[in-house]
Amino acid sequence: MRDDEIAAMRQDYTIGELLESSAPPDPWKLFSSWFEIAQKTKILEPNAMILSTVTEDGQPTSRVVLLKDFDLYPPPLTLKVFSF
Repeated sequence: MRDDEIAAMRQDYTIGELLESSAPPDPWKLFSSWFEIAQKTKILEPNAMILSTVTEDGQPTSRVVLLKDFDLYPPPLTLKVFSF
């Protein structure tokens, strides 16, 4: 298969940009906004994501998670995920 044939299979998922100057100070509100946009744009499985963390010694690790519950209000925030 040629490179141009493979490139033609790719979907464009770009729907905007993130500028620090326009982001809300609360990261959970930002996530809530992104998740709402993903649902409205009919992205396949908007609850699937990559969660990455770094250990104290700087070693990164990533895993695929499925968001099972997200409740911004009332506080405290609850976030439940299933990792596989």
